[in-house]
Amino acid sequence: MSYEKCVSTYRKLCDEHQHDAGALKLVHVFGQEITHMRLSDLFSASLEAYLAVEKARQSSLGCV
Repeated sequence: MSYEKCVSTYRKLCDEHQHDAGALKLVHVFGQEITHMRLSDLFSASLEAYLAVEKARQSSLGCV
């Protein structure tokens, strides 16, 4: 499931269960999991970009 689909589902569930405190608590746990997933994806992409730049920098210096 894509991030956008997860967020859409989260918002829909919030609307559907706004008057059920127990269900809404579970929906918010789902929302936290979505946030962690997105942050992990962003961190991973950032790390990959950093490593690619570092590898290119070392190659240009001849320090492989």
